[in-house]
Amino acid sequence: MLTLLAVMLAASTAPDTGWPTGHLQLALKGGAALPETDMPLTMDLGGELGAMFDAPFGRIGPVVAVSYSAPAVEQPGFTLATSRAAAIVTAMALFDRLSRSGAPYLGIGVGPVLTHSHLTLTGVDRDRAEVRLGLGIVGGIAARFGPGSILFELRLLHAPSKIPDIDGITPAPLTISLGYRIWLFD
Repeated sequence: MLTLLAVMLAASTAPDTGWPTGHLQLALKGGAALPETDMPLTMDLGGELGAMFDAPFGRIGPVVAVSYSAPAVEQPGFTLATSRAAAIVTAMALFDRLSRSGAPYLGIGVGPVLTHSHLTLTGVDRDRAEVRLGLGIVGGIAARFGPGSILFELRLLHAPSKIPDIDGITPAPLTISLGYRIWLFD
């Protein structure tokens, strides 16, 4: 563990931009998942692991982004608890050759989205789950900080459910998050 920390803190920077070099990225993120319809605001936790390769504008490569959110609706007479877990394989572009302090990034991808629904009302206690293919679009700004960068991100996930209790809804489809990305292995 200490060796990994030493490698991260000693990460070299690209001579022309000052950004950390490296081709393997690892990020942790947390934020607010905005509601669709009557679903409440909830927390969204996530992370990403990717291999990025040099490009004239910065870096480009595949990134696996995972996220989890669990909004619930409680009303007199019923409770609807939902959860959404996604693993989206994203084609990501990081434009870190444009500035020494902040760099925009964009990505689009697809992957499995597990949606779970638990409905409780008078005389009914029902669990349902499904896995659907989802579309993810991500955009944000990376601000250089230490051996990596702080992330300010907006993510859209589209995977409308066919579960009757939430038919046509993607639980927590829009997320605003903050995170930290480190770069490993020059």
